[in-house]
This record gives sequence, structure tokens and C-alpha cells, in this order.
Amino acid sequence: MIESFVDSDAMMVRLGNHAASPLATEVMEHVDITGVFCLGNAKQDAIEALSAWGARFRSHHSGFNRGIVGPR
Repeated sequence: MIESFVDSDAMMVRLGNHAASPLATEVMEHVDITGVFCLGNAKQDAIEALSAWGARFRSHHSGFNRGIVGPR
């Protein structure tokens, strides 16, 4: 699964909404997270949250993201 967020704050909202869901425990019983790859300048709270799954991080360094061309 690939998820894309405007920034790490939006990703943290998504994680919080998932954790608050009554289905969260059931989903995690059936899903095996095999890797997390975070592209962009994640804030410390996002780094800490994703590190629990062994996330790898790559910060943004100049240039632009051609995949994001307008508001979502």
C-alpha cells in the first residue's frame, strides 16, 4: 500500500484516526507491515511513530515533486 500526505502533520492525523478506529486492532491482526519508507522532511513525532515499524527515511533535498501538481 502506498499513502501520500501533504506533510508529516497530515500523516500523524491519519495515524491518529486509524488508532482511534474500533477496527484498528482487527486490521493489525490481519496485516503484516513488512516495511515503511518515508520520503520527505518528516517531523520528529512522525519519525518516532514510524520508527516502531522500522521505517527508513529520506529527506527532501531541492527540486520538486512532479507527482503533486495541485491541491488534493
